[in-house]
Amino acid sequence: MSRHRSACIIHQRTFSKTHIFKNIKKKHEPKSEHIPTDFINDKSSHTNLLYYRWLNGKSKRITSRRLGISYDSNIHARDPSTTFKQGNRHMYQKCLSNFQYNLSPNLWTQKRQNICFKRTCRCHANIAFYLLKSQYIKVPVRHLLYKHSDSIPNADDYPFLVPYFTMDSNHKKQIMTKLTQASSSTGPSAPPNNYNPIPDVFIPKKYRDIIPKDLIYMNDRYVTPGSREWFTYMYNVDESYYPPESRTPRYNAKGKYVARTPIYRSEVVENYVPSHIVEKSQLRRTEKLKADALTKEAAYHGTTSKYYNSHANIVRSVTNASNSFHECMPKYLAKRQQNHEFGFSNATLDKNLNKFLKNNNI
Repeated sequence: MSRHRSACIIHQRTFSKTHIFKNIKKKHEPKSEHIPTDFINDKSSHTNLLYYRWLNGKSKRITSRRLGISYDSNIHARDPSTTFKQGNRHMYQKCLSNFQYNLSPNLWTQKRQNICFKRTCRCHANIAFYLLKSQYIKVPVRHLLYKHSDSIPNADDYPFLVPYFTMDSNHKKQIMTKLTQASSSTGPSAPPNNYNPIPDVFIPKKYRDIIPKDLIYMNDRYVTPGSREWFTYMYNVDESYYPPESRTPRYNAKGKYVARTPIYRSEVVENYVPSHIVEKSQLRRTEKLKADALTKEAAYHGTTSKYYNSHANIVRSVTNASNSFHECMPKYLAKRQQNHEFGFSNATLDKNLNKFLKNNNI
């Protein structure tokens, strides 16, 4: 369930009726840009959101951490012809596709996910359930129905937008044009309150001393640090500090490229973030990436980053000992057979074997 809540199959019905909205910690997350601030939490508003999601063709990625699977969910509107012919009054269908396994790197959790997935497959043997990546399933949205399936619906009978009339290609084209114009006329994107001029991405060294302290705008639009527009802006700023004659590549007598020398920019250094702050930020980013990689590798081996080195040393030691034992034993057995045939003693041979086993902790 959402927000890491869970309930056993016996009590899940009771939980859904009485406790599903209790003891939920509020998450301080910014509201989605697609939901207005004056949004009313009722059926009509949610149905309109579903309508625009279908109209824009938006896809939603769903991940089940209990089953270890993930898939895409798209909204499809029922064709008017099928509504009349089949007598099906559902307005929308959910199309589930692009099935993928998303198992946990932890081996114990992965085992539990496989058990839950196989149990779900057995329970839904005669019902639509995901088994293959090429498979897709259509599930009707059961709480949104047309009032009549044998006649053209009346838009005044519904307090929300109905997809029936939008199935006309001309009508849909007009609506999409208006949506595009509305999205383009919203003006420049607003900068965040906690603006940080140093993006959390790799920054080339030639840009680290010319990062502006203030907000960046291009064509009256706010430029997010680290975006493609931001790197374009930084490239233009860097090029402006080179003399025009140096823009043509130069090579010495041996054919090696001669690096360009920028103009010293001490007169405008107060407009930029100090380079040592940028260097520290890049260093922290590198350390964080290494720590995340170590945590991921440790989780793959079923341990934590604290004990990963000792765990890896044990694995390496046992592997090396096994390889050495595999190489030594055939030679030992062949030599022992040879001594037996010629009547020689095996005391020295056994002494060397015991020494080898002791050194390799076998």
